[in-house]
Amino acid sequence: PRFHTVDNAFTILLNVTAIGIAAFGSALLLIGGNVDLSIGGIYAIVSVTTATVVRDTQEPILGVIVGIV
Repeated sequence: PRFHTVDNAFTILLNVTAIGIAAFGSALLLIGGNVDLSIGGIYAIVSVTTATVVRDTQEPILGVIVGIV
């Protein structure tokens, strides 16, 4: 099997998107001279809350809305 396929590259990019966005925001804060270490905690709490809502309601859209709010 070949590893270097377009489908595999798309899957890898899709899996790292959320962490990449958070890392970009943290990098901008550090460049500006601010330090914000709360991003890991926020990321964890939003992930758990979203997963709990999806598990309990079986509604992925509601889970995403709760995670964004």
